[in-house]
Amino acid sequence: MFYLNELPSRKMLESFQGDYPHMDPEKTVAFLSLMKTFRLVELKLDHYFSQYDSSFAKFLVLMTLEREESKSVYAAEISRKIGTSKKNLSRLVNTLEKQKLLKKQKSKEDKRADILMITSQGQNELYTILPGYFKIINSFFEPYSNEEAQCLNDLLGKIYTRA
Repeated sequence: MFYLNELPSRKMLESFQGDYPHMDPEKTVAFLSLMKTFRLVELKLDHYFSQYDSSFAKFLVLMTLEREESKSVYAAEISRKIGTSKKNLSRLVNTLEKQKLLKKQKSKEDKRADILMITSQGQNELYTILPGYFKIINSFFEPYSNEEAQCLNDLLGKIYTRA
């Protein structure tokens, strides 16, 4: 993903308003700032996960499996929960299976469907990564009160419902 290191000035954006009446300079700057912030957070997390020969996608699959009471989920359900295609998930699952972080078995009800289960090795890797992960994500919010964090969450929720 690309992002702008230097955001356009409000004056520059205002110069577009005549040609693009639906463009609001303040909201455009907010959007570009959001995208830039997302990318910087993503880069920081990518760096952290790489120290464990891991990735955010791998983390999401393991976390999704771990939070299920049965520690197992249909592959299609994980695909839906983490927002990726079945094809992308299939490649990742094959890698995680080779690394012995999860097991895959065919469903008894539907032989076409795979059920994924986190292994004890997968749990160990996840619980090794979690402390630093939580430290990083909480560091982003150190300057803010819980109320301010909740306000940001509410604002992002409004964007999410329109996306």
